[in-house]
This record gives sequence, structure tokens and C-alpha cells, in this order.
Amino acid sequence: MTPLSGDYGADVVVFSEKGNALIQCKTSMYSLEDAKMVLEPYNARPEYEARFHKEFPKLIFCTNALHVGNKVREKVKKYGIDIWTAKEMGRLLDISTVHYEDLLRWESAERLSLDS
Repeated sequence: MTPLSGDYGADVVVFSEKGNALIQCKTSMYSLEDAKMVLEPYNARPEYEARFHKEFPKLIFCTNALHVGNKVREKVKKYGIDIWTAKEMGRLLDISTVHYEDLLRWESAERLSLDS
């Protein structure tokens, strides 16, 4: 995970042989209508690619919002960003095994340093 602030628009950085990814997470009690907000992982990509000398082809915007507005859906499609809503995250959790101990270990792990 990235620092709590100054993360350039990515909360999670994934390094994988299947393809690196940047994930931005936002909570919302209502519907997600802010189309600018979903561009954060797209805008973060140049910074992370320059820092780590790696490509980040996968961009994900993750939200617990139950509804995503049409403008937001158009924006993520245009910029190649996947959007994971509460429904999608529930589906992913249904097909994945996640142990509470793993969550605690990940939460307490050292965060990625982005200092220049």
C-alpha cells in the first residue's frame, strides 16, 4: 500500500507477472457521480512508471458506492480504467479466499515509500 497521503492517486500498487496495476479506493455512502475522481489512477500512472521503471497497464478504481453514474462509466471506459463497485467486490470475494490474518498482516506491513 502507498502512504496515507501523497500517493499521487493510487492507494495500492500491484507488482505481478500477470501485469502491474494501480488501484485507487474511495468510499461513498451514496452514488458515485464525480467523473474527475475516477481519473486518479490514470493520472498517477506516469509517476509510478517513472519511479519504478515498470509499466502499469491495469488501472482500477474501487468504490463501495452502490450506484455509479453514467458520466463516471463513460469516463472509465474512455480512459481504460476498470471500476469495482460494492457489487463487483462482493463477487470477487465470493470466488476468493481471504483470511482475517492476511488482512491484519497486510494492514500492518510497511507502506511503499514515495519520497523523492
